[in-house]
Amino acid sequence: MIKRDLMVRDISGLTPREEKRILGKRIVFTPACARYRRVVLKSPKYSVKILSNREFFPGSYINLDEIGVSGDRVTEVELDLPDDLSDLDFPGAYIYLRKTDIVLEVEGAYLLAEKAKPGDPKCACTGGSVDYRSPDAAPKAHGEAKEVTMSKRKVSTFATLAALSLFAACANAADRPAYQVAQRLSLQKSVNGIEGTLELLRDNGLTEREVHELWGVAPWDQAFSPSDHLYKEFSEVPPLKAKLVIRDHEGKMLSKRRPENPLARLKTWNPPPGDTQLFLLTEDYSIGFGSYNGPITSVLQVRNGAFEDVKALNEESHKLEPITMMKSLKFDWRITPRGDEILKISSHMENDGSFVTDYTRFAQTAAGWVKYTRRKRGMWESDEGFPPRSAFP
Repeated sequence: MIKRDLMVRDISGLTPREEKRILGKRIVFTPACARYRRVVLKSPKYSVKILSNREFFPGSYINLDEIGVSGDRVTEVELDLPDDLSDLDFPGAYIYLRKTDIVLEVEGAYLLAEKAKPGDPKCACTGGSVDYRSPDAAPKAHGEAKEVTMSKRKVSTFATLAALSLFAACANAADRPAYQVAQRLSLQKSVNGIEGTLELLRDNGLTEREVHELWGVAPWDQAFSPSDHLYKEFSEVPPLKAKLVIRDHEGKMLSKRRPENPLARLKTWNPPPGDTQLFLLTEDYSIGFGSYNGPITSVLQVRNGAFEDVKALNEESHKLEPITMMKSLKFDWRITPRGDEILKISSHMENDGSFVTDYTRFAQTAAGWVKYTRRKRGMWESDEGFPPRSAFP
């Protein structure tokens, strides 16, 4: 079981909320499978290295004794994750063996995992969740060891995995795919550079009804009461963040992007004259209170199998800025009836305590998108209705 952060680095890519989701969970590593939460990797591919302190330091900027490894060497086991999984989806891509436990590296943080009890039924790889079968990870005959040569040192992968499988972290979750395809939009070579699809993947535990109940309201731990079965379910296995995936016409993944939230929606937008296809990605940042929280929409484009953020030239600063819009008590936006402009209104407090309201227009020109802004004194809120086009520059 993953017990705690060793706190050996002042800065890591792991947020407190992400760390909280990982701590207390179980992972299992065996030659037959690796398992964390809902994800089961069948016939996983491992590689094993013996690293000296000198070899370990350049990738971590810490010494081995800081993660509790005595001596000058450590065994590193790397789990080959599928392209559409990150180490937040499956913490354990890099594992370091200590005498009685293991250390996992996740986004620059080093987490301690304790041993499970021998024969713990929760450490079994039962069920058929996500079958990420490695093509070159065919099952070995019983007792056969694959040898990896590293600096003239032979390491028995089978023996290492046999030891590794004793450590705590077997997934304690339902056997089902981690993600479902919530939306699938077509891509055309004439406008996107490829024939294929853009997919929005959503946690498989989130049904459309639950998305509807949560959207624009609050996160699950605020929207549901502790006695609600959904609160209990999500407490055990919190929803994964959504994903965007670009695939070609054969289904091969070309690119991916990870939104910041589990709740996300996607919409196609074809501004006139119609030779450009844009995508509106909306992520729900609602927290249940406040005037400055709610769904935020960004504008994306797919070109030649890759994501691009659509940016606008700020007329005042002469700098390019991503086009983003929020809906909340003091923010709103619209696409004009002709479909060629975005109108955005936002109201906020100045340092002196007074309110100002920005009326912003994003317009497509021959040179690209341009952002025009007009500022007025006074506060605007959504119950006043959206301003007419004449109020914008």
